[in-house]
Amino acid sequence: MSHAPAMPTRSVLVVEDSAVLRHLLSHSIRADARLRLMDAVESAEEAIRLVPHLRPDVISMDVCLPGMDGLEATRRIMAQCPTPIVIVSDALDAQVSMNALRSGALAVIEKPRGLTSDAGRAAVGAITTQLYIMSQVPVIRRRLLTAQAPHPAPVAPVPSWTVPPRILALAASTGGPRAFAQVLGALPVDFPVPVVGVQHMGGPFMEGFAHWLDQQVPMPVALARHGETLRRGHVYIAPGDRHLASGARGEAVVLDTSPQQGQRPSASVLFSSVARAFG
Repeated sequence: MSHAPAMPTRSVLVVEDSAVLRHLLSHSIRADARLRLMDAVESAEEAIRLVPHLRPDVISMDVCLPGMDGLEATRRIMAQCPTPIVIVSDALDAQVSMNALRSGALAVIEKPRGLTSDAGRAAVGAITTQLYIMSQVPVIRRRLLTAQAPHPAPVAPVPSWTVPPRILALAASTGGPRAFAQVLGALPVDFPVPVVGVQHMGGPFMEGFAHWLDQQVPMPVALARHGETLRRGHVYIAPGDRHLASGARGEAVVLDTSPQQGQRPSASVLFSSVARAFG
């Protein structure tokens, strides 16, 4: 009988101000056969010093830290020694989420509450699973920007196709919010086809992401609702923790099926459905 080769363990650096959560995360990582704890520190400065030497596969980064905060630490690490980073935040608000993703983080997770309860321990376990998933995402060096990025230049006119397209489907993970804003911001308000999009992001942040994107681009943006007709010149974003697909009649289909490769919503689900519905 043949056996699949064992996946290599992924190394983790924990950056966490709370001694209790730092201990619980460390314990959960040590108990997870997929992961290996390299170190657990309480300041951004110490993390920045250690990353080039330890070269972890993934970092769990607290936002509120003594001295430099976790977002600035993320920006510096992504500029100097690119590493997958998962932000762990006390506040579940759109501003923190957008700032974290713009800084180069791959995901934003709510900090567990009631750490001694079963729900709190389960939430800590969910963080370790997310760390394992994100440890496998390739990342690139990001320039350390001190000024706000300029508005995107207008794109070239849309070409004429032999068979005109009937839908535009987009999906993104790391760097996605900025990419969505740049691509859609360069399209006209009367764009002739509907736009459907998947952003790999934690469920609680999707409503805030859709609201933020609606303020950045000419077309109206909203979370997709199951069964609604996909109208041209409108952007439909997959809701939190649900897949988005296109139905045979050009309607939005919101699914509660299992994650694909650890992601829900999943780009694969969206693109496969668009291929079936639109060719």
